[in-house]
Amino acid sequence: MGYAWIILGVLIVRNMLPKNGRPIASVGAKSSSMWAGLTDAFKARTTIVLICVLFISDSPCVAFNYMIIYLQYCGVSNHMAGVACAVTMVGAAIGGSLGGLLVSFIDGRCKHYGLISCANVVICIRLVACSYFFFGPEPRGGLRWFHFLELAIIGATSMTAGCIDRPIMAHVMKKEFQASSWSICRCIAGVLSSSIFYPLCGYLSETVFGYIPSTDSFETMDIVVRMGNASALRKSMASLFVGGTALNIACYVAFFFTYPQDKKNRMELDEKLKQVEEKEKRETGQTAAGSAAPATVVK
Repeated sequence: MGYAWIILGVLIVRNMLPKNGRPIASVGAKSSSMWAGLTDAFKARTTIVLICVLFISDSPCVAFNYMIIYLQYCGVSNHMAGVACAVTMVGAAIGGSLGGLLVSFIDGRCKHYGLISCANVVICIRLVACSYFFFGPEPRGGLRWFHFLELAIIGATSMTAGCIDRPIMAHVMKKEFQASSWSICRCIAGVLSSSIFYPLCGYLSETVFGYIPSTDSFETMDIVVRMGNASALRKSMASLFVGGTALNIACYVAFFFTYPQDKKNRMELDEKLKQVEEKEKRETGQTAAGSAAPATVVK
């Protein structure tokens, strides 16, 4: 898959066409572009909140790695555990595509609060689905229809990075720095989440909730150990899923106090820059016209 993504990226870059037949003006070719993107990214308060959002949003992804083994401890067959994960992935694909179209439509109708309102609604739906899955009836011996529905909703509401988070970044960043700023934010959040949430999930499972490592198969394992491990994994995943989603709600609420003003500031700066560029073009055109005028012959 890694090689496939590399080849796909190369093909996309090689087939990209310049805007209006000319390369887009960018500082990316300059050696200082990374530093410029970094400093520009942290000028907006919305960017700081967004890093927190991306960091916390990774907690359910970390916890989901334990989903298959949790379902197996509950007595779900390997096949049905795989189907459950597939349902979650399908939900994520549908949520990422249709959710993006819906968010774009709402954002077009509500310029200032459309994106962040959608984000808060999506996160609240995810919180309800996570709460029902982890605190509702357990999948003892098999999954019920409502378990699949909950997993599909969890997957669909987890794809906010593409249809909500990145447009928020695009609205508050200068165009030349959008790619580098997003990469920097994603890198910071990814490093922090990988360094914190994986050890935290293991610590919660074994130290806090009493997970007992065992080399026995699920069929021959002592029922007390198996049920105890299932409960420990359930509680540790619930801590990251539900706790992370609740913290994400707080972050998305914070956008109401940062995003509209940062977006307004960016629009004003872009408008001023556009006026300056148009003025320079007019002056350049007048200079070119003056130099091209025929010289007057004096007899």
